[in-house]
Amino acid sequence: MENTTRKLALFKLEEDTPVAVGFLNSELEVEEYFKQIQQRIDLTMQTELEGEYFVVPAMYINVSRNVSKEKTKGFKEDKKQTKK
Repeated sequence: MENTTRKLALFKLEEDTPVAVGFLNSELEVEEYFKQIQQRIDLTMQTELEGEYFVVPAMYINVSRNVSKEKTKGFKEDKKQTKK
């Protein structure tokens, strides 16, 4: 499928409810993310970042409207005729 990318979906558990944190592109990015989180917790006392996280393989899909020039042209002509 066009506009499809494999990603890793990151979630944090808050009171037994998974909350989406974001999408990462690789396991290396996941490791880097958690290194940064650990530094923020240790150095700046951002304790709201503490907790349980989990990562799930996911497909990221960007769906958008496909309109060809021919379809648009026909629509514009129909619109002109209805205005008369």
